[in-house]
Amino acid sequence: MRYLLGICLIAFGLSACVETGGTALTPRAVVIADGTMQIKAPPSYCVDLAHTKDSRELGAFALVASCQALSSSEASPAIMTVSIGAQVGADAITLDALVKALDGGKILSKEMRGDVAIVHLGEGGRRVVPGGDPRYWRAAKVVNGRLVSIALYARQGAPAAGDAGRSILLRLMGGISATKTSAAAAVVAGSAS
Repeated sequence: MRYLLGICLIAFGLSACVETGGTALTPRAVVIADGTMQIKAPPSYCVDLAHTKDSRELGAFALVASCQALSSSEASPAIMTVSIGAQVGADAITLDALVKALDGGKILSKEMRGDVAIVHLGEGGRRVVPGGDPRYWRAAKVVNGRLVSIALYARQGAPAAGDAGRSILLRLMGGISATKTSAAAAVVAGSAS
């Protein structure tokens, strides 16, 4: 948790982000989870390779922040964590299952968008990001038999802590897909599309 806090503090910085493309260290897309899943970040966001973990036993984890924040001292309007778990033996997740997994907390809204369960929580964001907004977003879906979970945290009062966070979250979730091959994990070239 302290590890993530340090990354979050760096990613939030003090300024606003600008549109930019990926680099070798901060690509727009990566292939992880033993080469079985691709994460493509939303426009102006990149994957932080320094904080992307891939373990056969524990699953995969990626940190996504604005490309500008990852390459300078600029701030990210939101940071997102992507966790890809082991095989779940199900084709979909239910909203009730996500709410139950969150184990309480003040729920501001909950909904299903296609196969994605989304919950907006009113408290808990500051436990992960000191100085961040207490509101944060969680979403989950099953991709190729694996549970994919995303959390989105934003600066205090930032639009992403409110309704704007839903669209950022959905864009990232829409960019997560099963790969067509099971090659070893590799970086996929980033672009500013």
